Amino acid sequence: MSNKRWTRLGPEARRDQILAAARSLFEQGGYDAVSMSDVADAAQVTRGLVHHYFGSKRELYLEVVRSVLGEAPALVAPSEAATPEEMVRRNASATLDYFAANRGLLLAMAPSADPGRDAEVAALADAARDAVVGQVLAAPTAAALPIEV
Repeated sequence: MSNKRWTRLGPEARRDQILAAARSLFEQGGYDAVSMSDVADAAQVTRGLVHHYFGSKRELYLEVVRSVLGEAPALVAPSEAATPEEMVRRNASATLDYFAANRGLLLAMAPSADPGRDAEVAALADAARDAVVGQVLAAPTAAALPIEV
C-alpha cells in the first residue's frame, strides 16, 4: 500500500499545480532534461493526469512559455508618473524584476543565431515583444496629445 497522500483539487488548481512544477523543472534543467514523469513526480500527480491537462511535453512547455511571457509587467503610462524620469525608472525597475524572476526560462527562449531556433517559442516571444513595443509607442502619444474641452 502506498504512503503517498493525494490532495483533491479543482481542475484549474490542479492544472496550475502541474504548470508550476513543470515551470520549475524547465527552469532548472531545460526542455531536454525534463520528462512528463519528472513533472508528474514534482506535481505529485500521475503521468496520465499531466497528459490529460497538457497532452504532450511540447504542449506543456509551450504553455509554460506562454505563462512566463504573460507575466511581463504592464508599462507605466506617462499619466501615471509625476515625471518622465519617474516613468522610466518605474518601467526599468519592473522590467528588471521580471527578468530576474524568470531568468532561466527567458534565457532558454532568447533569440540566437541558431538556425534550429524553435519557431513556436520564437513566435510567442516575438508577440510578447511586439506587445511591449506597442505599449511604448502608445504611451508618449497619449501624453503628447492632451484633450482640452
